[in-house]
Amino acid sequence: MALTNASRPAATAAGAIIQCIRRTHGLPARVLAGQVSVHTGQRPCMFHTSAPRAASVKISPSEMSRLLEERIAGWKAQTATEELGRVVSVGDGIARLFGLEGVQAGELVEFQNGMTGMALNLETDNVGVVIFGDDRVRATQSDAYVVYSISLSRMQVHFRRVIICPCVYRSVLEGDSVKRTGRIVDVPIGPGLLGRVVDALGNPIDGKGPIPTKERRRVELKAPGIIPRKSVHEPMMTGKFCAKVLCCPCGCLSSNFVTSTACTGLKCVDALVPVGRGQRELIIGDRQTGKTAVAVDAIINQKEINDSTSDESKKLYCIYVAVGQKRSTVAQIVNALEQRDAMKYTTVVAATASEAAPLQFLAPYSGCAMGEWFRDNGRHCVIIYDDLSKQATAYRQMSLLLRRPPGREAYPVRTLSCVRSLCR
Repeated sequence: MALTNASRPAATAAGAIIQCIRRTHGLPARVLAGQVSVHTGQRPCMFHTSAPRAASVKISPSEMSRLLEERIAGWKAQTATEELGRVVSVGDGIARLFGLEGVQAGELVEFQNGMTGMALNLETDNVGVVIFGDDRVRATQSDAYVVYSISLSRMQVHFRRVIICPCVYRSVLEGDSVKRTGRIVDVPIGPGLLGRVVDALGNPIDGKGPIPTKERRRVELKAPGIIPRKSVHEPMMTGKFCAKVLCCPCGCLSSNFVTSTACTGLKCVDALVPVGRGQRELIIGDRQTGKTAVAVDAIINQKEINDSTSDESKKLYCIYVAVGQKRSTVAQIVNALEQRDAMKYTTVVAATASEAAPLQFLAPYSGCAMGEWFRDNGRHCVIIYDDLSKQATAYRQMSLLLRRPPGREAYPVRTLSCVRSLCR
């Protein structure tokens, strides 16, 4: 006889167990004496009971029900259900999907080859998705094939070896499966982003490893209303170049006026167009007039004040969003910030000209979401968008490919609304 219990019984309990079985079944002692050996064992997953039970003893229905309820409560499904769809058509970075009936606007979807996209057009019979990346993969040298051409000239045969590469083929094909992720497009946030260069989705592109943060935030959230907002009454920062200036010409003070300037390090800017905390400022100019230089100088000039204090509420963190610029230009800006030790309080969000249009459109929203973390944690942050005209161009490209009605100069009607939401 084998006895298995939740805890291993003592060796002296074998005789007591035999006597218990004999009394239960009404057997004489000579029947079991010398004929039964007890092997003890332990099984922790068994239900523990203080009294041993014989095989013929029935368990009460209530106890059996309780055991089953405990087993069912601790059961976890090994498989997860996913809502799948199919690619109906694809081209120019836009995919039309069928089958994702529960997809949300702005939700992240994943294609069969691992690429991701964002659902924008929710129509009755299909879903329009912008693909984050290039939906085309160019042929490599191994995909080329050799053709020998033969020509006859002056009774001589000439052989010529020609290497022909096939046409560009697509990485996202019609009929591929696509699944929902169940989450709206979001980016990582937190102090771990300081000193890093990330793309529009928050993925590091500086080769310094993963970002040490677990917090995430949606890229598009409703801005605070008018009532919760404070008036612009405090300078962006205080420094040796700053001077308090009354914006009211009559000398009266009002909560609606900016009563202090911000220190950008440029005296003409601080004197003529002072920047207060919570204020938006446009840098308008023609090409190659120094708009980016003004923004980069303002970032570098925060180093002296940030190094002079240990109070996080007095520091000013910077986020530089590069939209539609060349990779070499972004690399030069990052190099300039590193040489002047300004990257320790700066985050660079880069969506270069070689990136897909959806990433260029999404980059300013990602930078804004990263900056709002500092606002929500009692700190200050300045965000520089360089520049929003390229974001509008990318949004126009996306809208035309999604068959949205165009407006003036083929820009969609919602273009100004996008800029307004960023300013808020």
